[in-house]
Amino acid sequence: MLSWIAQKALVLYQRSRKFSTVEGGLSTLAAAIVGRREISVALPNLRHPVVVRPRTTDRFVFEQIFLDHDYDIPVELSPRFIVDAGANVGYSTVYFANRYPGATIVALEPEPTNFELLARNTRDYPEIIPMKAALWCENEMLSLKNQGESWSHRVEKLNESSADVVQGITMEALLTQYGRSSIDLLKIDIEGAEREVFSAECRPWLSRTSVLIVEVHDHFKPGCSQALDSAISGLDFERIEQGENRIFISRELRSSATEAHGSAA
Repeated sequence: MLSWIAQKALVLYQRSRKFSTVEGGLSTLAAAIVGRREISVALPNLRHPVVVRPRTTDRFVFEQIFLDHDYDIPVELSPRFIVDAGANVGYSTVYFANRYPGATIVALEPEPTNFELLARNTRDYPEIIPMKAALWCENEMLSLKNQGESWSHRVEKLNESSADVVQGITMEALLTQYGRSSIDLLKIDIEGAEREVFSAECRPWLSRTSVLIVEVHDHFKPGCSQALDSAISGLDFERIEQGENRIFISRELRSSATEAHGSAA
């Protein structure tokens, strides 16, 4: 932990304007150094503070989302329905809620301790619906596999030796459950399960998705990128690489945004 603190001290100081005050950034460092299990961090662009567990990978996810802006989508967007599949402890969900305040957001997370913190981090946002479930290719119970890090739990087909199980849900079932016909923004970070999701019949709901953000995990499960590329092939998306994510923006949305910008000018 101390080595991480040493590496990040200068970074946090340089980025201190992104915290509520310089003191806020430094207090975050201090809390991590003394080894607190949880810290509450307030940022000026968030309506409510978020909880971080310094001894876990939460700190890296926090940095990616709130400091590096990995989900800063380069297009004008006014989403009404967002799905955050693989929400972890809710940082991406909270980011979307604050950036797109008019949207209803369904946040899926299968791992129990992450889900508990997800629920806490989002409880002051009535527009967010936490769901303890995993996006999958079938509606079935799944085995939850612990990889040793809080951000890398994976799901797989249920087997008799599984101690931890979780509900798997398809995107079509999710849309039906919430009475939606399309997805304005879909973020998928599901630790390799994207291979099964994109290998199944997904083109009907993909064609009704305006923005898709995917992190692929071929290092966990070979074939993830191939499944995604095959599923997206022929659909009218513009592709952008941003950080660890592949972002697909429908050309219809891009054209609409361009026309709206031109009219406003």
